Amino acid sequence: MTTTSVCQGLPRVLRAQLEVLYSQVPATECDNCGKCCQLSEEERRAGWVTMYPLYAIEYMNILDFVRTDLPGREDLLNFREEWPLRCPFRDDSLPGCVVYPVRPLVCRTYGVLGSEEIEEAIRRFGRGMPASWIEIFRRWEGSLVCPRVRVTEPEKLLPYMEGRIHYRYMAMIEKLSEAVRLPQEGRREDFRRISGKERVSRWTWGGFNALILSPDDWFREEFPAYWRASKLAR
Repeated sequence: MTTTSVCQGLPRVLRAQLEVLYSQVPATECDNCGKCCQLSEEERRAGWVTMYPLYAIEYMNILDFVRTDLPGREDLLNFREEWPLRCPFRDDSLPGCVVYPVRPLVCRTYGVLGSEEIEEAIRRFGRGMPASWIEIFRRWEGSLVCPRVRVTEPEKLLPYMEGRIHYRYMAMIEKLSEAVRLPQEGRREDFRRISGKERVSRWTWGGFNALILSPDDWFREEFPAYWRASKLAR
């Protein structure tokens, strides 16, 4: 059981650009209850997910961290569940997230805006935006409100609000992800044939692992059915 090739690391220039983007999100601290890292069966049936969306560039960034900073955690590299009830990086025996320094955008933005800040962002920066966009912003940010999260860099809030309501951060990270080549050359043609797509820009950790790190025999035999059953690949 072999893998087509060793997945190459994220180029430094892309990592630096990703870190600049992340630095624009106000830092937070929380009570570390872990509720945002897990779901009930009922919540999953309703469409909720953990650790999603994970952009291709973020996957590569986390992959590099797991390989270099978490020796012995092959379980994370072998994790292929697409829609888990619990984020694979949550560890209750530790302070919480084992990849916290490289956590993705969805985790960094969780709880940054409260209900009042959401409405303030709409008042200040929503003028001229389509009503449907405003409603999507209100619903999405409302789903991320958490009273246990405290912002520790309030000076970044206003520019963050403006960038958030105009979807600037998502646009930036999607652009960066376009420069990430997934999957490996040896699987690109097979993936195109199986999926009808040229690339995946967003998926869960387990989904990307199935595409990139799975053994060759598993990929040939199991990935087509895995892809047909997938619900979160974009």
